[in-house]
Parts: sequence; structure tokens; C-alpha cells
Amino acid sequence: MTHYLKNLKKIEGLSVSEFLNKAANAEVEFAAKPGDDENKQNRLDTQKRIYSLDRFLMTRMYRENDLTVIKDSAKLAQFVTEALNGKRELYWESEKVKP
Repeated sequence: MTHYLKNLKKIEGLSVSEFLNKAANAEVEFAAKPGDDENKQNRLDTQKRIYSLDRFLMTRMYRENDLTVIKDSAKLAQFVTEALNGKRELYWESEKVKP
């Protein structure tokens, strides 16, 4: 994350290092305890999601404007094969950045 966002100073009001430390311990820190009511469990689950580094990951996406490709199973299979083999252009510009 910090590789792409070098000028980032704060995340969720914390310094980047504080956020990363909290994220590393989020599963334990925000684990529900026996006797917690449903509202407390929901708040803790929300906190776990906030401090999850997975929320900064973006899946690769490819676009096809031709609806016949989606309707034809052979064309759709070809589309998927091309995407898996790197022959399709990625949809988002930020996905093209090499780590």
C-alpha cells in the first residue's frame, strides 16, 4: 500500500505506521467476546473491516463493450482466456502500475 501512496500521511486519522500496526492486530483487537450483544459485535466487525488491508486491494477488471461476446459461450471463453493470458487491456489505469 505505501509503495503506491508514498505521500500518504494518515489513514483513518492515524499515521501510516500506526494504522499498519493496528491492522496487523485487528483480528485480535476487535474480536467479539462472549456476552457481547449483537450491536457490539457489529461495531467490532466494522472495525475489523476498517483496519483490514484487503480493503485497499483492487481486483483486475477487463471490459467488453460488445454484448454478443457475453451472450456467446465460445466468445466468452475466448475473452476469459485472453484476459488470463494477458492479451486483454486492463480496465483501470491504476491496475497497470507495476509494483
